Amino acid sequence: IYLDRAQSLGATAPMKKLLFNVPDNAQVGKTIMRIAANDYCASGAGSIITPCDSLNEGDVEDYVIKIEETNVSQVSNGFSCLSSGSTNNEILKIRIDPHVDNLSLQSLSLTTNGSTNPSTDIDKATVWYTGTSDQFNTAIEFSNVLTPSGVFVLSGNELLASKDSTYFFWLSFDIKSGAVADNDIDAACNLISLDSAGAIIN
Repeated sequence: IYLDRAQSLGATAPMKKLLFNVPDNAQVGKTIMRIAANDYCASGAGSIITPCDSLNEGDVEDYVIKIEETNVSQVSNGFSCLSSGSTNNEILKIRIDPHVDNLSLQSLSLTTNGSTNPSTDIDKATVWYTGTSDQFNTAIEFSNVLTPSGVFVLSGNELLASKDSTYFFWLSFDIKSGAVADNDIDAACNLISLDSAGAIIN
């Protein structure tokens, strides 16, 4: 797949859902996406095909696609004192403005960067979904992971139906009963994956 660089996606079955990253410098609007598949190319078996490579056996197709902007912002809960053994402490608010109808949030890549010693202090990380409400609550759980430390990924499937709405997700931490006093607890969201009609957008 070519937008402005080659991404080798490996062998495919007759029908397969493929993951690819939209380049960071991609411009919003219409562009050409070229998809090439081959058994052998002039560059050598197993090599990444270039956009203008010669194929002995294969297929090349060009598609006009439209790149839409999805606004994502995150807001820290700020400084507060958390008690050892406490649960569902609000750490991070993640706001998504999809600008495209019927996107599904597939996963969030998060990190405990800024925490003094997450393996000692954090018992569980949970992402909650509050729909279009910007008030934290724990009614709908998206996903969770035990004892997060460093980068961790939470996967699920939550439909963001309307391009005209703003949707909110929240990261909370459960604090271990033996957490060390005066240690910092912090987090950030590095990457989100959205699914639109079978195309994963990172």
